[in-house]
Amino acid sequence: MKNRPLSAQLWIAVSILISIVLLMIFGIMNLSVRTFFEKQTFETIEFSQANRLKHAQQLDSEAMASALDSIDISDDTVSQSAQEYERSVNHILLTKKRLNSEVRIMAYKLPIVREIRSTILAQEETTKRYIFQTDQHIYAVVTKVEMRGEDVFMISYMQETYTKGLIRAMNKHLISVLIFSLIFSLVLAQFIARRITKPLEALENQLGHIAHKEWQEELLLDRNDEIGRLAASANIMQQRLKEQDREEKDFIQTVSHDLKTPIMVIRSYAQAVLDGVIAPEDIKSSIQLIDTEALKMNEKIRSLIYLYTLRNQADAFDEYLEIQSLDYLENLIKRFQYTTDKLVFQTRLDDIPLSINEMTFTVALENIIENALRFAKNLIQIECHATGSHVMITVFNDGTPLRDPERIFERYETEAKGNTGLGLAITKEIIRHHRGEIKAQNEKDGVSFIITLPKLL
Repeated sequence: MKNRPLSAQLWIAVSILISIVLLMIFGIMNLSVRTFFEKQTFETIEFSQANRLKHAQQLDSEAMASALDSIDISDDTVSQSAQEYERSVNHILLTKKRLNSEVRIMAYKLPIVREIRSTILAQEETTKRYIFQTDQHIYAVVTKVEMRGEDVFMISYMQETYTKGLIRAMNKHLISVLIFSLIFSLVLAQFIARRITKPLEALENQLGHIAHKEWQEELLLDRNDEIGRLAASANIMQQRLKEQDREEKDFIQTVSHDLKTPIMVIRSYAQAVLDGVIAPEDIKSSIQLIDTEALKMNEKIRSLIYLYTLRNQADAFDEYLEIQSLDYLENLIKRFQYTTDKLVFQTRLDDIPLSINEMTFTVALENIIENALRFAKNLIQIECHATGSHVMITVFNDGTPLRDPERIFERYETEAKGNTGLGLAITKEIIRHHRGEIKAQNEKDGVSFIITLPKLL
């Protein structure tokens, strides 16, 4: 069944469930109706028997003698409606003496007497209900009374034919209702199955296009249930994959352009050396140029691999240590202060505990400070302070404002001096793995890079 379409599975499952429920309802109602009619049958027999006993006790001696051992006792004083109500109840009035005798003639005429004779004689209760099985069910009520000094048994009974007819008629109507309900329920189940599976089919079609990078319009489902939320997630996934696909294409194009230049230089100089075009005294400088271009290529490739590792194997950098910001930042800044005597480094650092992966976080800060070194005119300021539940680290340089601060961290973005933005893209990934944020903003007299990290409690 699991290999069938979902709509078929839902329809079959709902149909089976509805069928089981309807069959249970039919069984319960049938049993309830049978129990009801059985109770009504005994009440009818007892009511009729009470009337006949009352009538029999009012007979004179001669009439009583003729009534004893009779097959039926009629009461001409009861109304026509009462007689109609009791029409299917039969009565036998027998003395205990006659029951103890053979009563062969009566037994042959009335098989019920033969069936219940021994049971009646053993009866201790005044009135008792019986259900006997001959060729059909017989409902009987036997009352033991004393009349004219003799023990007398009033046997009132009704054959199942009457109740069976009523039950059969009721079952016909009930089955008709159940069949109609089943048909209606199956149609309703089909409607429900289609209502559930139709948006899923649309979602399946949408995801199929996404899998082949065939970007479609957003799937709009006017639903707030699980299916609606799933469609919204699919739309978000498509949007992100679409953006990622665009970034990758632009990134490959940009990186290819950057690698093409050093490759072209390397090949040109290598070919010139092989062809003997370059003078012997210039061969050493040419080889140095080739080596320099090779180092540039190597640096770009290393950056690409590092960025890939950060984005796809982040668990490789999950070892975090708790350090004090003051010592850590002072040691890091000292490594750059002595690389130039043209810039002034100013620091305002608070001593705050940080939870970082020291290796990757150092790479992030180095990239920002190196970027500041390239663009700063005279000043680099580094600050660290706590604000509420966050720690903020700011690196300011008094260089040229950025063209588009929001795009500077994108992988394919190129800086004003022609360098591709791999370093800052790596920085953004590292800060994101530290559950933080980084942004660049133009100031009145320069540019600030602001890192926000969660504060240790």
